[in-house]
Amino acid sequence: MKVPHTIVGDRKVFSVSAFNGGIASWLARLPQVWVEGEVTELKRVDAWATVFLTLKDPGGGATLRVTMSRRRFDALALGIADGEKVHVLGRAELYEQKGDLAFRAVTVERIGVGDHLAAIERLKRLLAAEGLFAVERKRPL
Repeated sequence: MKVPHTIVGDRKVFSVSAFNGGIASWLARLPQVWVEGEVTELKRVDAWATVFLTLKDPGGGATLRVTMSRRRFDALALGIADGEKVHVLGRAELYEQKGDLAFRAVTVERIGVGDHLAAIERLKRLLAAEGLFAVERKRPL
């Protein structure tokens, strides 16, 4: 696809709209891929047509915004929650108006508890074993 531009001296100059449109067009040609990560910031609201979540790479801390049709998400009936490790099939897309990159999901598969959630559960068990959650230790607010 040819992206509109102007020539200024020896430079090829693109408007922000043209640049974003060119990137979005290029991304649309990429195939679907599977991405693995831990679910964070899951937002599913009945009034919204889209479910939003973030996938986090526990090793490096990299994140990826994910969007998915609420109807498709609900049809999976997975009951996914923050901290779970998942595989997500989809493709990258660019919201041209804001230049935001997101991953448009087609399906999600749960593959287990994420490293972060597992660490929290281990810590809870350790603190419970020390009696720190015992009723007699609680103080009135």
